[in-house]
Amino acid sequence: MLRKMVVVVVAAMFLWSPAGLSQQDVPAGRWWHTPRVVKRLGLSPEQVRQLDAAYHDSRLKLIDLKSALERERFELESLAESSSAGEAELMAQYRRMEAARVALGTERFRFFARIRKIVGPERFRQLLELRRERLKKRRKGRKPSR
Repeated sequence: MLRKMVVVVVAAMFLWSPAGLSQQDVPAGRWWHTPRVVKRLGLSPEQVRQLDAAYHDSRLKLIDLKSALERERFELESLAESSSAGEAELMAQYRRMEAARVALGTERFRFFARIRKIVGPERFRQLLELRRERLKKRRKGRKPSR
């Protein structure tokens, strides 16, 4: 029974991986290098420089945090497959893995907040609107699924 529970938990972890955390409400990638976005938001060269620096710093941290999460996930999988691992040991490893996931999500949100600070609240709202418009256009281009 315990083994089945652990298998379900491990499977759920893969389905709800931190990839979903990256779906913050701002465009992906270095959108501040897109001339249309720069013009529409009125970004200054200094703001573009600040966004580049924030991206660089955050990206380095994200690489390390993703690696730590994968390491903890691997440890949990290994424990789950082990016949000698007890429930307490499994739960402790699960908590370590979840702590790594929270750290990753926190860094992603920290970058999100830093973007808002650099561009200011009004331009940030405009940025969110640009993203909504882009998503609408993308959805219109798709054929309805059956």
